This record gives sequence, structure tokens and C-alpha cells, in this order.
Amino acid sequence: MKNPVMSSEKGLYVFEIGSGTGGTSSFVLPVLNPHSSRYVFSDLSQAFLTNARARFSRFSFIEYSIFNGDKHPGDQGFNSHEISAILATNVIHATMHLASTMATIHVLLRPGGHIVFNEVQNPGTLIEDLTYGLTDGWWMLTDTERRVTYPLLRVAEWQTLFTQCGFKNVWTTPDEGHIFSQQAILVAQCGTLVKPTYLSPEPLVRADPNASYLITGAVGGLGLIAALILMEWGARHLFFVSRRDKVPDEAMVYYEQIEKSSAHIRREKCNVADPTQIARLFEETPEWPACAGVVHAAGVLSDGTITKQTRAKYEEVFGPKLHGCYYLHCSRGYSLQKLQVNLVMSSMAGFGGSPGQSNHSCGNTGIESVVDFDRKMGIAGSSIAWGAVAEVGYAARHSLANNEGAVRFEHAWAVLEVRM
Repeated sequence: MKNPVMSSEKGLYVFEIGSGTGGTSSFVLPVLNPHSSRYVFSDLSQAFLTNARARFSRFSFIEYSIFNGDKHPGDQGFNSHEISAILATNVIHATMHLASTMATIHVLLRPGGHIVFNEVQNPGTLIEDLTYGLTDGWWMLTDTERRVTYPLLRVAEWQTLFTQCGFKNVWTTPDEGHIFSQQAILVAQCGTLVKPTYLSPEPLVRADPNASYLITGAVGGLGLIAALILMEWGARHLFFVSRRDKVPDEAMVYYEQIEKSSAHIRREKCNVADPTQIARLFEETPEWPACAGVVHAAGVLSDGTITKQTRAKYEEVFGPKLHGCYYLHCSRGYSLQKLQVNLVMSSMAGFGGSPGQSNHSCGNTGIESVVDFDRKMGIAGSSIAWGAVAEVGYAARHSLANNEGAVRFEHAWAVLEVRM
């Protein structure tokens, strides 16, 4: 890849991502100065590179390279901040995470460099769905907080992405007319990478009595405390979900307070490790109002020393804790920005470790990362890394909180009041 003779500082250094059959290259290469230009033809497929070598053999300044936009350029042999211009035709949308891809492009471009690309806009038509939608790659996206229902974006959404990812001087074709309403051309200049804005939730002064609040793992302990606090603040619709839907004996006194109140209680069995079950929790019906807050308190333990930990034990713990948190994040999508409450119950085992609980530690580190990602995206969210809580919850139920270091019930209540 590297060519010591043709330094990027001596002329124009152009890098095309996802060059494919060479359609874009065939128009660009003839207008470049062969004595002061460097052009990289890249793709994921070696077959495309082989065909291009034969087709463009008359251009001595072209290089060919495998390149994956989902991986860091340095791991693929490319230097940082050298490229003058990056070209791409109907390929950026095919990457897994658009903000991550923009970060990759930012690493490649020299200060003031440009990205120039065109993209099919989001028509959601039968033609696209039948031609591209049946391929696995069409649905490989992971940034469901941005691309909620479809892999493609409109011009306004691309402009927002550029701004969030540190690009400036954005130019686009007008989002109108027969051609540009379907195929957009976008240009942006590499600016200063903006540090993420971390948002903390605003203190909840009063809950919305006309909205609902979803609490996972609700009947086990900390979820019930959260429910009682929400009721004090005016919540009148509480949605409790758990795998067994059974209130433990030590928590019954708190549940009875909720049951005797004027609040409407909805209880369902739900395995939050199953994304199909998660999706239906956010369905708004005439009988049940839209969700205005989520408290994720689900979790189980499956302890064992490292030598006795298995994939099954990790999956058992990751399911309700980490996978459930991620599926909630995906299902909420942009609606997260409208939530009054977005709270995750984590554990100090995530950062301090805990003997025999490597799976539990990893799971809690994972949910902290999901909350951190929410906040980087400008979505309010918070988590509490608990120790063993006395009187109520898993630790109390299994006699794990019978020591001076346990979190007292009144302290847990006070902490939840502050964080919600």
C-alpha cells in the first residue's frame, strides 16, 4: 500500500472506498494529473481488484487495496491524516455503524480534506427491498439508534451525521426533483473532531400521570423501590415485567403498597433476552399509554470459578442483564430522547470485580457501555453500580447482604431519588 516515492504531500491523494466495478474510477482517473496524483482503488473483494488492474492498467498512478470501512485504517496498513479526498458511491450505507465509519474517514483525511460521495436516499420501495433487501449485508447495521427502520438515510439525516462527527462546510444536492430525491450527492470537509456531549438526565420533578413507566425485573427488589418513588412523583401507569412474575416474600410488603395505591399496574411475564418479546413492550394501545421512562433492573447470577465458567453460564447472565439492556436500547431508538427516566441497575462488580463472578462482572461492564453510548449520542441516561442491598432484592434474598458493607435500604432509596 505505502509508496515512498509518491508522497501524499507532492500532490493529490485520492482514496475511493468500495470501488466495485470501477464505474466512478472510470470518470475520475482520466482527469487527474498522472505526475502529481495518487489514487487508491479499494474494495472488500479481491475479484474486483483483479478486474480493475486489467481495466485501468494504463494509469500508472493507481494502487489497489483491500479495505474494510468497519475497521480502523491503522490496522489495515494506512497512515493517518494523509488523504486529500475520499470518494464513495452507494457504499457508506453498507457499513455497520455510520458514526464509526465517519470516524474512520476522519482518521484517513488530512486536515481540510474532503469526502465526496453519492447515496441512494431512503425510498423504502419494493424495488430496493427485493433487489438489495434479500441480501445479508443490507441488514448488517448496528446503529439502530440512528437507522431505526431502514439502512438508508435522507439528506437531512446525513447532514446531522456530518455535524455530529466533526465535519464542516457540508454541501448537498437539493432533496427534490426526480433524480436528487432518489440519489443524493454529498460533500463535507474534515474539521476538528468534536468531543461527544455527555448528557445527564434532568432531575425528575414530577412524573407524567398520562404516560407509562416500564420496569424490568420489577418485582424483585430495586425495581419496586423505583416504582414507589415514581408513584410519589405522580406516575399512575406502571408496567412490571419479569421472567417469572412472582413477588419474593421479602418484597411483598413493598408490592402491597403499590397494589393498594390508585396507580394502574400491568404485570407480564417477559424474557428481556428475547428481542421479539422486548419489541411488544413499547406498543401503544388505547388501553395503555406511551412509555415515558425505563428502569432496567433485570439480572441473574450463575457463579463459578474461571475453570468452571462455560459459555452457557455466560449466556445465562448476559441474557437478562446485557442483552436485555441492548435490546431495550434498540427498541426505544430515537424515542429515548423523549424519556423522562432512563436508568440501568448495574453492579460494582463491573469495575471492581467479584470472586467467582466473571460473567456478572463482564455483563455489568457491558450495560455501563450501553449507557455511555447513549450519552455520547446526546441521549440522557444513567446507571447505578450497586453493592449488596440489604432488606430487599437478590442479595438480601440469598443472604449476601448480611454484613456491615451492605447498602442500607434507606440509602438505596435516597440514591434512586437522586438518579431518577
